[in-house]
Amino acid sequence: MAVLAALYMKIFLPESIKEGNLSLHTRLIQHHDDDSQLNRVSSRIKHLFKGLPSPSDMISLLKTSSAFSQVALVAFFANLGDVGLSTALMYYLKARFHFSKDQFADLMVIAGVAGTASQLLIMPLLVPAVGEERLLSVGLFFSCAHMFLYSIAWSSSVPYVAAMFSILIVFAHPCLRSIASKQVGPSEQGKAQGCISGVCSFANVISPLIFTPLTGETMRNDMFLGILFT
Repeated sequence: MAVLAALYMKIFLPESIKEGNLSLHTRLIQHHDDDSQLNRVSSRIKHLFKGLPSPSDMISLLKTSSAFSQVALVAFFANLGDVGLSTALMYYLKARFHFSKDQFADLMVIAGVAGTASQLLIMPLLVPAVGEERLLSVGLFFSCAHMFLYSIAWSSSVPYVAAMFSILIVFAHPCLRSIASKQVGPSEQGKAQGCISGVCSFANVISPLIFTPLTGETMRNDMFLGILFT
């Protein structure tokens, strides 16, 4: 559905920023009453594939700004760890504390409500006062801290405390996106955010491939399961 929504937006919704001859060509198409809807859709489809960034564009964007490439690197490892945690956490809590599905649901609700409330109420107040760079550091620090807390959990109540860290963990990704946005011009915002999204998606794909075998190997050999989060 996300792909279909993106295609619909690109084909049927007009661009707000256009360049040179392309802008003139589009205006001429729109003012010709005798053009059929089929021709309009066809021209927009051609514009869609012409405007899609190539891998070389993404590489050039990463090389243009060292700050942007650092943001992409942080986004990659942050998503790698987050998805790895979600991949192994249920197995870990089930094996260590015999968690039930209701307890897993409680953890998800706590993390979701805490993160939502933080983004709506706390983050808008802290960004002007503290700055995005410091909030990013806070979010990444508590992301590591809550993984470490899971790894040394000595009681079944500790995971609930770790889930509350979502209040501060949610600062990381919005700050990453905002910092990336400031590294490019107005006409390159979509390309920059798409590049960061692609990096995050790549991390989301390879993370289960790394952590699933590690989880299985740890459980088969009766190793300390907390090693997965340290």
